[in-house]
Amino acid sequence: MVAAAYLRIMGATQEAAASSVGRSAKTIYNWEQDERWREAREEAADRWMCDLTDASRKAVLDSVCKGNAYMGLSILERVDARLAPAKQRLEHSGGVAVELGQARREVEKGLEEIASRRAAASTSAVFSSNGKRNGRG
Repeated sequence: MVAAAYLRIMGATQEAAASSVGRSAKTIYNWEQDERWREAREEAADRWMCDLTDASRKAVLDSVCKGNAYMGLSILERVDARLAPAKQRLEHSGGVAVELGQARREVEKGLEEIASRRAAASTSAVFSSNGKRNGRG
């Protein structure tokens, strides 16, 4: 049953799974209605994860052996704390509650103030450079 479940989670049709495990498509259908099918699927998923992990390890090893320095460094940073990059996030204790609407309004207000100051600064620069509005004209 687990072999059929494995094939089914891999996308095989009932007919293809049945042919592979030497059963009929009707048997696969009946198994899928059985309460034990859930357990068979869970076992099949565990086996798939194991296969995936094994294949991934091999792919990583092959990549590092071919000179992929980035991959090698990434692995070393994870397995040796002395090589791990510095933390880039601040750690805090306690809860942080942010009301997103209020935070957005505060950011927009800050941006408006910056834009207003820039506009005032550029207007001031225009008036002082042309000599007509700065008391000399």
